[in-house]
Amino acid sequence: MALTATLGFIGGRISSIMPPIEKSDTIIIRDTFIDYKPSPVTVSPLRIETCRLLLASKFADDTTMTADTVIIQIHDTVAVEVPITLSRYTARDYDIAVSGFRTELEYVKVFPETKVVTKTLMSPKRKFNFGITAGPSVCLSPDGRFAYGLGLTGGLTYNF
Repeated sequence: MALTATLGFIGGRISSIMPPIEKSDTIIIRDTFIDYKPSPVTVSPLRIETCRLLLASKFADDTTMTADTVIIQIHDTVAVEVPITLSRYTARDYDIAVSGFRTELEYVKVFPETKVVTKTLMSPKRKFNFGITAGPSVCLSPDGRFAYGLGLTGGLTYNF
């Protein structure tokens, strides 16, 4: 009986100090939203670029031919200053900057990704369990009589 109690105590101690198992579950949520024709929050000038543009011709062709003379018309160019601006579009989920001449943003597609990680600690299930019980007992003796009294009972179980 002392051996049974000692083995039960040691088995219980070994099974109770098993480290907990950490189980994690990850869910990825991707929500797409589109913002059509957003209006700029700020428009600020960046620089001025000078472009050379061709002047329009009075004639349909550059070269005019008569009977014995070839007239070549030389087109002239003019310098045009083009303002380059920076337009900035901001919202809760995006910040966009576009630079150029008369910029206009048609639409913005944003694909934010949200990860939800759930971690749970689980105690490992024990396969073998041992228990000791003390209390009143009824016992059948070999000669067929019932004996009553206090008893100490031990049991071993296995979990599938």
